[in-house]
Amino acid sequence: MRQPRLDLSFEEGQVLRELVLGRLQQEVRLLVLLQNARLVQALRTDTGPVLDLPSSLYVKHARELRVLEAAKGVDRIVTFEVDRVGRGAFDGVWEGILDGSIHGDPPWLPVVERVRAWPARLRALLQGLLPDGSYAVFLERDDAHPPALVCARLEAGRVVELTGAEGLGLDVSLAEPSALQASIERRVGQLRLLLSGSHAALSQVVGDPHPASALEHASIRAQVRILHIAAPLRLGLFLARLLGL
Repeated sequence: MRQPRLDLSFEEGQVLRELVLGRLQQEVRLLVLLQNARLVQALRTDTGPVLDLPSSLYVKHARELRVLEAAKGVDRIVTFEVDRVGRGAFDGVWEGILDGSIHGDPPWLPVVERVRAWPARLRALLQGLLPDGSYAVFLERDDAHPPALVCARLEAGRVVELTGAEGLGLDVSLAEPSALQASIERRVGQLRLLLSGSHAALSQVVGDPHPASALEHASIRAQVRILHIAAPLRLGLFLARLLGL
């Protein structure tokens, strides 16, 4: 799977990583390296290397490790297939989550786990619900974060580019997010969706097992604002909710 083109500053990359993967300092994680699905090495983020795990252990999914003593008190277990994962840059982690070479328990993107198990024809139908173009998220300022803008360009249902405000040449510190549409379309392509909300609210939508339904509920409660949505995508989100997404 080809990695997306990145045009993000370090700070924007951190914002996107936190939005999808959460804040490492808030979780205790068991990190497990696998080679051909067999355990190579393990480390707890609170206590360090775990040395008493059997090297012959065969692991199909991170949740299988919950029975181990080393997993007690762990918020999330993460497995990495050594031969398939990059060196930890966000694009490598992102692609690893999407292609299954990185697993989390609980998963960061539960909807991906569900869709991966669907038949190929049903997955193709879901891909068709996301029209090509740009999708943008404006993260509002809060006590821990400055405002940030992240845009994704999709082609055939796949992220091919991730761009931030710096790459767009925009100063979002004083910007009203609804006024950013023209600048986004000039650089990233036709805008299909523009959302605005707090880090906490948008993280809940991204990490929900039913993100399409979660987005609708968050917009009704005014936790997330849908500032722009193209008609084909509005129909796609309606169909996604019918599919239980």
